[in-house]
Amino acid sequence: MLDAVDTKILVALHENARLPITAIAKRCGVSREVVQYRMERFKEQHIVKGYVARLLQSLFSAGVAAFYCTLSRSQPKQYAAAIEYLQQHPSVNWLAEMCGASDLVCTLFYESAENLADTTTEILSALKGIVRQHRIELYITEYKFSRLGLLTGKQQPARVIKSNQLVGMALDEIDRGIIAALAMNCRERTVSIAAKLHQSEDVVRLRITRLEKRGVIQGYTIVLNPAALGYELYTLSMQFEEFSKPVAAKVRAYVDNSPYIAFCARTAGQFTVTLSLYANNRAHFNELLTDIRVHFGELIITYEFLLGMAEHKEVFVPAAFTSIERK
Repeated sequence: MLDAVDTKILVALHENARLPITAIAKRCGVSREVVQYRMERFKEQHIVKGYVARLLQSLFSAGVAAFYCTLSRSQPKQYAAAIEYLQQHPSVNWLAEMCGASDLVCTLFYESAENLADTTTEILSALKGIVRQHRIELYITEYKFSRLGLLTGKQQPARVIKSNQLVGMALDEIDRGIIAALAMNCRERTVSIAAKLHQSEDVVRLRITRLEKRGVIQGYTIVLNPAALGYELYTLSMQFEEFSKPVAAKVRAYVDNSPYIAFCARTAGQFTVTLSLYANNRAHFNELLTDIRVHFGELIITYEFLLGMAEHKEVFVPAAFTSIERK
């Protein structure tokens, strides 16, 4: 179980995961040794999955789409091979095994509609003979919330991401190398990044400051593991009768006040809105689902939910962006 000191440290890391240990210790009113020990324990217990930079998504992706598929379970080797294939696919940034109408759900970065069509065709071709059904949902607007609400009981402000808002921003190999390093571990020391890029520490430090000022790097945070905190993942897809501005505002107000909602997307496809929720157990999920159905009433025509069984991949930058040749 996490105590008050653990929560304080996690809150500090959520707000700025690049803070020095001494600064975290001062803020939390404990010794440097206590912070270091607790952070090592978070890693050992898989409570913190990673330390990542918040990046401008439109820098490397025009949008994100969710790919749902039902697979044949009669051939276990092919099923395992399908998961391995999607894990390694450079366009897949999140992959989970589910229980319900779909067996696997993954999200795909794409550069254009044509690129998304090509990627989908490629995946279906690779999984030929095992895919029984599939569907694609395009994320139009995404609201990403911190999982910190699961600890504090209070929802955090959302990061709002709209698709197809590409920003023309030139980055050279040094910038891309810095972004790649901080995307994988934002606590990596500047001197270590400089050594990898064969640059001076001063150059890397100045480049990081410039990337922050330009809005490419929007902060540094942690990735909490809800499963290690005793939570189950559920996805809820809903088809609304209409989605006018008042309805959209009602959805936004609702998700802004629920600490158990980690993600909300306005989607184009079979459903109108998709949510990712975390619940203590199935009874708790039933309470959350009932509250949603009561709150929106007859606006919801139909819905579908999935129970997360295993998360197989979660990255925040496409592999092609971070695969940079070192000199």
